[in-house]
Amino acid sequence: MAGAAIGVSHLVQSTRAGADYGWQLLWIILLANLIKYPFFEFGSRYTAATGKTLLDGYHKLGKGYLLTYILANIVTSIGSIAAITFVTSALLANLMPFELHVSYWAVILVTICTLMFAKGHYHFIDRFIKVLMVVLVVTTISAFSVAIYKGGVATPDFVSNTPWELASVAFLIALMGWMPAPIEISTWQSLWMEAKTRDEGKAPTLKQALRDFNFGYILCAVLAIMFLGLGALVMHGSGAEFSSSGVGFAKQVVDLYTNNIGEFARPIIAIAAFTTMFSTTITLLDAYPRSLGYATNIMLGNGDKPYNKMRWVWTAILYLAALIIIFAFTSNIKTLVDIVTIVAFLAGPFFAYLNIRAVYSKHMPADAKPKLWLTILTIIGFITLVVFAVGFLVSRFIL
Repeated sequence: MAGAAIGVSHLVQSTRAGADYGWQLLWIILLANLIKYPFFEFGSRYTAATGKTLLDGYHKLGKGYLLTYILANIVTSIGSIAAITFVTSALLANLMPFELHVSYWAVILVTICTLMFAKGHYHFIDRFIKVLMVVLVVTTISAFSVAIYKGGVATPDFVSNTPWELASVAFLIALMGWMPAPIEISTWQSLWMEAKTRDEGKAPTLKQALRDFNFGYILCAVLAIMFLGLGALVMHGSGAEFSSSGVGFAKQVVDLYTNNIGEFARPIIAIAAFTTMFSTTITLLDAYPRSLGYATNIMLGNGDKPYNKMRWVWTAILYLAALIIIFAFTSNIKTLVDIVTIVAFLAGPFFAYLNIRAVYSKHMPADAKPKLWLTILTIIGFITLVVFAVGFLVSRFIL
């Protein structure tokens, strides 16, 4: 889950927030992590308590719920895979000693990941992601520590832009949309738990599952703050503006950090940036076909039968559609990222509602249902998601 979450929301959106507004949006990042917590936690809770995935839970509520999930997930999956793969390809292009168009790097990246999935199973992917996450955490903490030591680049008389105006609403919603991740990741967490149980031959207890989830979730929040801090310390007040091209943005991020922290930090920043996005790319390319394949299998009445065929059908559909979008948005990375993250935020209340219905349904053991404090946070979180979504639509189409 951490591998999926720590990506565009951190490297692109959090860094942009720090670069444009300094530390002003710290509370927005903390709020997004807090209000979404219950809906992500429900993925682990439901599977640990019932032995079934959240998708099975949606199906038990009625076929209409699962069908709506599939339709909504198709929309979010294509845009998400395109945005993530595009940013990762741009960072990879920046690392390479020779030039190749970023769109072709995207094709190569998707091909490599497809071969990995075809050759390896969950066990292999799980171990590979753990290695990437260790590299990511070590390099990010190193870069942030050096930035803190060196101090910010903004002069004492520098006046920051204000995010509290109508023109900034779209960016604030985009920032929250994928902070720390789209809510549908909860279904992936549920599927990964099911795969891990099948792989290891034993299921985790509810306590073990929640401990594992909480560790990953807290890690996501801490690293989001660090990326915000890197933007605030290294870019805020520097006078630089983000490039809209993929390769230009990737090179700019690495150059700005190394120019202000020191040339010695170039490999650290470059590796941190690439592993951030590569871990996300792998998890998304695995998770979206996995979840849509599993859900379609249930809808077709195949129950618990293997869903590999449907998974590979969705793999072909999603990858092809995402690559078409990448070729179309090659010249403007910011537009692509903003569109995808805004769509993710607007879809958030729907996915949150599905999780609430599943976890508080009669199919959930009474002793595994959320305690009072989590129920209160769930209500507050859901209301907040709805209010922000409606507020964005009003500001965009009415005001």
